[in-house]
Amino acid sequence: MSEDNNNTLRRNLNQNQISSLPSSIGHLTKLQSLFLSGNHLTVIPDIIGDLSELTVLVIINNQLSALPESIGNLTKLKDIWLEGNKLTAIPESIGSLTELIKSDLENNQLSMLPASIGRLTKLQKLWVRGNKLTSLPDSIGSLKELTILELRNNQLTSLPASIGDLTKLQGLWVMDNRLTAIPDAIGNLKELEKLYLSRNQLSALPASIGNLTKLQELWLDGNNLGLLPDWIGNLKALIKVILNNNQLSTLPASIGNLAKLQELWAQGNKLTAVPDSVGNLKELIKLFLDGNLVPADQLKASIAASN
Repeated sequence: MSEDNNNTLRRNLNQNQISSLPSSIGHLTKLQSLFLSGNHLTVIPDIIGDLSELTVLVIINNQLSALPESIGNLTKLKDIWLEGNKLTAIPESIGSLTELIKSDLENNQLSMLPASIGRLTKLQKLWVRGNKLTSLPDSIGSLKELTILELRNNQLTSLPASIGDLTKLQGLWVMDNRLTAIPDAIGNLKELEKLYLSRNQLSALPASIGNLTKLQELWLDGNNLGLLPDWIGNLKALIKVILNNNQLSTLPASIGNLAKLQELWAQGNKLTAVPDSVGNLKELIKLFLDGNLVPADQLKASIAASN
C-alpha cells in the first residue's frame, strides 16, 4: 500500500483518544474504510462528504450527537456503524446511501428514523436497539432486502402495517417496548425464523402469525396473554417457544402438533393443567412449568398418555 495519503485505502484510528478530525481528512479521496471507534469525537466535519470512495465507516463508542448532512455524499457506502454515541437524529440525506447493506444505530438517543430510510433498498441488516423510538416510518416497508431488523429496548407503542412488506425478513426483535398489538400484516413475513415479542403489553396475538410456517423461535414472555390460540399448532418448524410470565390458564391441544419442538417454557402463568397432546412432543428437551398450578401427577399422566 502506498504511503501517499491520497492512495491510502484504509485508515484504522480506533482507541486513540481523538477528540476532533482535521479538515485535511477530506484529502483522502481514495479512502475506502475508516475506523474511528473508541475515541472522544463529538463532531464529524462536513468535509467527510468528500470521501467519495468510502465503503465502510465505523465510529462506535464516541460522543457524537449529530451527523453532517454531507454524509449523504458517501454514495458508495455499504456499512455504517454508529453504535454507542449520543445521536438524537439521523439526517434525511441518509436516504442517498443507496448502496448501504448494513446500518448499526444501536444505543443512541434516537426518537425517530427519517422517512428517507425507505430509499435504502439494498439494506439487509438494520440494528436500532437501545434508542427512544416511539414509532417507525411507513417507509420501512420499502426495505425489501431486509433480513434482520433489531428494535429491542425502545419505546414503540405500535408497528406500521407496512412491516408486512419485508418479505425477506428472517429475524425480528421487538422485545422491551410498549406494544399493545401486532398488525395482521406480520403474517406476510413468510421467511421469518425468529420472532421476539418479549416484555411488551400484548393481551392478544393476530391469527396471521399462524402463517409463519418457517418460524423456529417464538418469544412471548412478559406480556398479558390470557390465551395461546390454536393456530400455534400450524407452526411446524418451531424449536423454541417462550411463554413465561403471562396470564395463561390453558395451553391448546394443538401444541402437540409441534413435532420439532425442543424447548417449551411456560413458567409463571396460571396453568392448572396441560393437554395430553404434550406427550407427542418427542423432540422436547426442556419443559419448564414451575410457578403454575399444574399437579405433578397430572403432568406425568399427560406425558405418559401417548406412550
